[in-house]
Amino acid sequence: VREERVLPAIDKPRFELLVWRVTKGNAIVKFANSPRMILQLQGDGSVAEVEKDAFVIFYSGRIVGDKLHKLCDTQDARRYRVPETAREQITLVEELNRSLDDHQQITVQADRRKADILERVARRLGATEEEVLRQQAVFASLNLCNSAVSGRTLVGEGWVPDRSIPAVKEALREGMKRTGASIPSVFNVIEPPGPPPTLTLTNKLSSTFQSLNDAYGTPRYMELNPGIFYPVTYSFLFGIMFGDIGHGSMMLFGALFLLSREKAWEGKKLSELLSPAYDGRYVLLMMSLFSIYCGCVYNECFGLSLLPWSYWQFDCPADAEYPSAACGAQRPVAGSPFGVDPIWGIAANKLGYQNSFKMKISIILGVSQMLFGLSCKTANCLFFRKNKELFFENIPEFLFLLSIFGYLSLLIILKWGTDWVGLERQPPPLLDTLLNMVLNVGGEIAPEMQLYPGQAYVQLGLICLAAIAVPWMLLFKPLLTWRENGYRVIEPEGVVEEE
Repeated sequence: VREERVLPAIDKPRFELLVWRVTKGNAIVKFANSPRMILQLQGDGSVAEVEKDAFVIFYSGRIVGDKLHKLCDTQDARRYRVPETAREQITLVEELNRSLDDHQQITVQADRRKADILERVARRLGATEEEVLRQQAVFASLNLCNSAVSGRTLVGEGWVPDRSIPAVKEALREGMKRTGASIPSVFNVIEPPGPPPTLTLTNKLSSTFQSLNDAYGTPRYMELNPGIFYPVTYSFLFGIMFGDIGHGSMMLFGALFLLSREKAWEGKKLSELLSPAYDGRYVLLMMSLFSIYCGCVYNECFGLSLLPWSYWQFDCPADAEYPSAACGAQRPVAGSPFGVDPIWGIAANKLGYQNSFKMKISIILGVSQMLFGLSCKTANCLFFRKNKELFFENIPEFLFLLSIFGYLSLLIILKWGTDWVGLERQPPPLLDTLLNMVLNVGGEIAPEMQLYPGQAYVQLGLICLAAIAVPWMLLFKPLLTWRENGYRVIEPEGVVEEE
């Protein structure tokens, strides 16, 4: 008896061994020359390609056949009926070939039909997506309106800038004209229930800087917006930190490249690495320009001095070699017209000098920036007539800042402007001066630590002023607010006291 079946190719060696054991060697298994890939339905409903082998088993006897049938069922081998005569086999092969041809034609037609449908959908995809987004935006806007008045009329309330009111009315008339509505839309200006929200008008340059400001807080309506100063202040402080002509030029070239690709990349989804750089292209442009400027002030290009000459010279005899012990002290030929003298680029104490200079100039600029911020707060208090915030917050903040850090900035400028060589003494360290001012209040100042006459009395007055400003700033406003509320303790919302 001959049985024809198919079996997964990976199970062929094991299946041969099982057939030999079950039939005790009384059956012959013949496999096809090469396996074929067959689509098979999986248990989860999916279709996967499985490599299978066709084989024939020759055996004798019904009992052996029953054993082989059970073995094939356990090994996931599918059995097929094969006619006995050659004529019937030829007829079956012809039927199978016709069936395969029909299936192939159906598959080709289905693929062609699917391609036509996908092509039509692809042509309409952009317009369909735009229409869906437009309808979604319309429904989202309509959901914000109130229809509880009559059920047929939508009432919407919102904030509109005064200068945009004519444009809104014109848009309503245009919408009525396009839809053919018989009843016009009514536009009324109503009394606002509260303070209006803040509308900040920006352009391509200021939008990114305004985002930096909004990360800390959005200014209130009619309040002075500090974001308008960010393009200069933020970029300038970066330039002080990163001042170098070479590195700033490299950053400038990168910013100019991003600006040149603005039309090509605008509105497109960029990579995760490129998108932040493109969004901040104007920030990079401003920072690079200020970095180049500060690099010119520092006279540095890739960490090296750019100019090879100096505005200082040695007093050397005519027969002395430079440098030698016969040479006297340095003296200036002329003042450096711009930035740091290039001689510091080759000086032995270059690093110490530059670190000290940059640290001191950073203190001065930092205090200046804080004073500018307090000045903006003063302008807001005066505009909104917030006398309580002005007298019990803003003024003591000014006093505390100026009495400590403003005084330190003045000491830095005074130290820079004093001719210590002419006085034949070493300049006193400012850190020790500031520490003694706080820790040794009212004490005498050593002559070698004194910067100007009467320094001890001035510092005593400034420390007293700073000590007065702290409780003035922290106590008076809460006490006045408590008094305005009738000496009542206002519980936070959602807090319930239990006995």
